[in-house]
Amino acid sequence: GEDNQWKLLRPLELKESVYPRLIKACNQTGIMFMSTPHGHIDSAKFLEPMVSVWKVGSGDLTNLPFLQYLGQTKKPIILSTGMATIAETQEAVKIIEQTGNKKITILHCTTNYPCPPEEANVSAILDLQKHFKKYPIGYSDHTLGIEAALIAVGYGATVIEKHFTLSRTMTGPDQQNSLEPAELKNMVEKIRLVEKLRGSGKKEPFKSELIIAQMARKAVIALTDITKGAKFTAKNLTIKRPAKGGLHPKFYWKILGKTAQRNITADSQIKKTDF
Repeated sequence: GEDNQWKLLRPLELKESVYPRLIKACNQTGIMFMSTPHGHIDSAKFLEPMVSVWKVGSGDLTNLPFLQYLGQTKKPIILSTGMATIAETQEAVKIIEQTGNKKITILHCTTNYPCPPEEANVSAILDLQKHFKKYPIGYSDHTLGIEAALIAVGYGATVIEKHFTLSRTMTGPDQQNSLEPAELKNMVEKIRLVEKLRGSGKKEPFKSELIIAQMARKAVIALTDITKGAKFTAKNLTIKRPAKGGLHPKFYWKILGKTAQRNITADSQIKKTDF
């Protein structure tokens, strides 16, 4: 109930005096300071001089007056979409766009703590990509572990949000679905690996493959000794490695029936001048 929520969250409240210390610590370590103003324009006004990016929690996706205020600040907005439909997300994006702010990143999210695997629905990222082609799509991950985040990156997520704690033994409602420092480091390293593995998305050979192809692919080869003047047939031609220096196998049918222009020994490559 509301009273229980108050009792749970009030002891976790940060005093205003703490913010300068947090910002200083972030600056010293090269981390962007961010803080979410949950649903209140007054909170946003307090944070506005301190943040360069707004992170909007899922509970405020339908808080259109609040989104309108954040939009008019012209700061980039990261918008979580837990509990939301595509139509509701479109409405939220539209109200921000109407302020002239197009710097929006949309995060797929399931609002459940921790989120069970069957409710993660990570592939919903693809649905958001389809409906919001102009905007980067990311993932706010409330599952246990890092697997869902890695799958999201595989789907093209450009932002990953993950709860973080110094220790899951600490007091607070989010500890159980948060990563500890070594786990967060591991997740980041694995994400960087997945980004490399994902590649460009274009089906084309790498330079290293082109070198290997010279040996791994095949060419038209003499299966037997072929005397000058003999006809090329299926009985005296074959396809073998290596491809380097030889004729592509697609020329096999063109060669059949042609006359050999020189004596060719078995296992020799057929050249264009040979027929």
